[in-house]
Amino acid sequence: MSQALHCRNEPLFQPCPLEEFHGAGLFYFAEFLAAAVRAFWQWEGAETAALRFERPHVVLFTGNIDQGETLCIRLSSVLGTEPANLCTAGRMDGSVTASVLFGHGEDDGG
Repeated sequence: MSQALHCRNEPLFQPCPLEEFHGAGLFYFAEFLAAAVRAFWQWEGAETAALRFERPHVVLFTGNIDQGETLCIRLSSVLGTEPANLCTAGRMDGSVTASVLFGHGEDDGG
């Protein structure tokens, strides 16, 4: 049975074209994870966010953004009552360009 994701927060992030895009104009892959870190830092505070990123996590890159686009960072949980365990970064139209899943492999030993 699938469970609906409950969106916990949607911080917006405006990437800097001088620092976060490479010469071909593409957003650096690592910047998607950095945006997720910033979102969790805003939502949970520095200490909790730092502990979260020490846990196993998987990053799935599914697209890119253009210079001048704003990223919408969605923090979601399966039941809406537990801590967020999925972070998606995407365009303002709702299309997802990267996902970060936390806790992957923790229950099954890896």
